[in-house]
Amino acid sequence: MAKIIVFDGIPGAGVSALKDCLLGLFKKAKLKCYFYSIEKKFPELITEAMKESQSTSSRNQIIMLARAHLDTLILDSLPDRKDDDYIFIDRWWGNTIAHLPYLHIGIKPDNELWKTYPLNFKTKILHTFFVNTPVKTAMNRLGYMSRYEENVLRNIRKEYLKLAEQYNWIKLSGTLPVEKLAKKSAHIIAPHKL
Repeated sequence: MAKIIVFDGIPGAGVSALKDCLLGLFKKAKLKCYFYSIEKKFPELITEAMKESQSTSSRNQIIMLARAHLDTLILDSLPDRKDDDYIFIDRWWGNTIAHLPYLHIGIKPDNELWKTYPLNFKTKILHTFFVNTPVKTAMNRLGYMSRYEENVLRNIRKEYLKLAEQYNWIKLSGTLPVEKLAKKSAHIIAPHKL
């Protein structure tokens, strides 16, 4: 089965930059890797999710359904992937949990549902990397594009840190140069190939 790697972090953490750099390293080493993103597959997944949703469903409920569709998409693709293939996923179910207090999806963050929510995602993940970036650094990177107030981003980061502890995610310092982060994570993912 292909090796599935997840990258996560607050907006502005440097997740996309790390993923892009890693893809370059893997391709240079002639290792097969594939990239799945909720954003990349967004239009078709949202269309599918809309079919299952009621008209009153909020945008965020549809996004949750889309994430589930992405899981199915990955599972369906696995038979075509070889054992030495790598699948990179840009943000995953942890993203939904970390943003819960701000999503307004009609299900409160303290609802028991969220304790079992990760179990709904059947895709077996080899590693999850959490790019642990200070809020001020992330906000500076986002600049005027930031949709988040500083205190909101701080709380989202706290939720991410709890998840990282609970699920033994690998924490990477988001203040390091992206090339250094990519090399460090590459040696964890494929220690004898890179």
